[in-house]
Amino acid sequence: MKLVSGLFCLAAAFSFTGCSSTSPSPTVEQSFKTADMNGDGKVSRQEYDAHLIGEMFARFDGNKDSVITEKEFVDNGGTKEGFYRVNTSGSGKITLQEARASAGVKKTLAAPFKEADANGDGQVTLEEFRSSREKALDYVR
Repeated sequence: MKLVSGLFCLAAAFSFTGCSSTSPSPTVEQSFKTADMNGDGKVSRQEYDAHLIGEMFARFDGNKDSVITEKEFVDNGGTKEGFYRVNTSGSGKITLQEARASAGVKKTLAAPFKEADANGDGQVTLEEFRSSREKALDYVR
């Protein structure tokens, strides 16, 4: 679980709350609309994972060069060992494709999706999405 513990902790903190950056944080509705890639008004597990991994990746990529270095990963709460488990290419840089393909990252996102999917139908509605973000605020306060 150490594989992506730093990644998940930061994802929860950043995904569910505003962060101090130069650009304004998206509203819950904007974030939901972005996550709902096919526009059907629900977010599937695949859409949820892709959206959250994209958000995490953007936050970790401090210099916005489209890769995450070991330093960026560790500086954001990850471990050196976790970095090399996600960096399967051995390049010393994690790409968005590597992050999205990582079984460890996907496994870590199972719990937040399950919690967000309050009725257990395999889809997250806007109301469930909003509720899960409100609950998460209590965890990071």
